[in-house]
Amino acid sequence: MSSALSSALSSALSSALSSALSSALSSALSFLDAMDMLDIMVNGKRLKDISDLPLDLAV
Repeated sequence: MSSALSSALSSALSSALSSALSSALSSALSFLDAMDMLDIMVNGKRLKDISDLPLDLAV
């Protein structure tokens, strides 16, 4: 394999991996934020009934 091809492949792979990791981290942080919000609503007695959940999440 030529040096230029190897370098281009390495660069493309690095870019794709970086993008995938960034997307996964963003999703994980969003999930953790949602879990924290739900925990606050449940433990803070703000969520008395599951039917209140859509209203609380809309705020």
